[in-house]
Amino acid sequence: MRRKRSYVLVLMLALTMFAPAGEAADKGFLKGRVPDAAKWLPPAPTDGPDVLADMEEYLADRHVLGEPRGVQAQNDDVYAPEPVAERFHDALALGVPLTAKNAGAILTLIGTAQEDLESVMETVKIPPEKGGRTRPYVAFPSQPACRHEESDAKYHMATTGSYPSMHAAIGMLWAEMLVQLFPERSEAIFDRGYQFGESRLVCGFHYNSDLVAGRMVASFVVARLQADRNFQKSLKAAQRQASSLSRRAGH
Repeated sequence: MRRKRSYVLVLMLALTMFAPAGEAADKGFLKGRVPDAAKWLPPAPTDGPDVLADMEEYLADRHVLGEPRGVQAQNDDVYAPEPVAERFHDALALGVPLTAKNAGAILTLIGTAQEDLESVMETVKIPPEKGGRTRPYVAFPSQPACRHEESDAKYHMATTGSYPSMHAAIGMLWAEMLVQLFPERSEAIFDRGYQFGESRLVCGFHYNSDLVAGRMVASFVVARLQADRNFQKSLKAAQRQASSLSRRAGH
C-alpha cells in the first residue's frame, strides 16, 4: 500500500554505534548494555518535502477506516506478545495460534526482545511537551481515526511522541524474529509485519516517516541481539519449538 522507503544505509551506519544509553534498563536480553539509537536515527522531519509527503499520505488514508483495511488496522492496535502473535496467525499458517501453552519458548524469546526494543525506543521517542512530534490524530482532531483508550494508564497516546512508531517497530521486530523460526513462511511473515506497522498510518496515529523510523530501530535491535549469548540460547530453544509446530502443520 505504501511505497517502502529504504533505510538500509542508515541502519548500516547505526550498527557501528553501540554506545550505552544514558540510563541502563534492567530488562530484556541487553539489560545495562542498551545502545543509544539517538546517536544515529535522523530527527523527525519538521518542514520541506518530507513533511508534505507525510501529510499527503496521512490524508489519503482517512477514507480507509470505513473499509475492511480499516477494521484490520483497528484489530492491529495490540501490544502485548500473545495478542500480537494472534495477528501473525494467518501468515504462519500453523493451524493453531501461538500461545503460552504451545509456544512458550517462542513468546519468551520475542517478548524479551520486545523489552529491549522498548529500552532502545526510550532513547529516541520524545514527547511533544519536550519538542517531540505530535501525533496526526491529535494535530488534526477533525479527521477520522481508530478508536483508542485515551485514559490508558501506560500509553497516554496524546502525550507520547509520534516519532518513531513503536507499533511499526514491533511489527518489524516480530517479522525479523519469526523468519528465524519459520523461514519457509518468510514472505508472508514480512508482509504481515509490514502491514502491522501500516495500520498505524491507517488509524491516524502516525505519519509514514514515523513508521520508517520505527522499523529502522527494530532492525537495529535485532542486529544487536544476534551477538548476545543469552539471546542465542533462547533462540535455539524457540527454534526447536518452531520446528515441532511446523512438522505438525505439515510444512
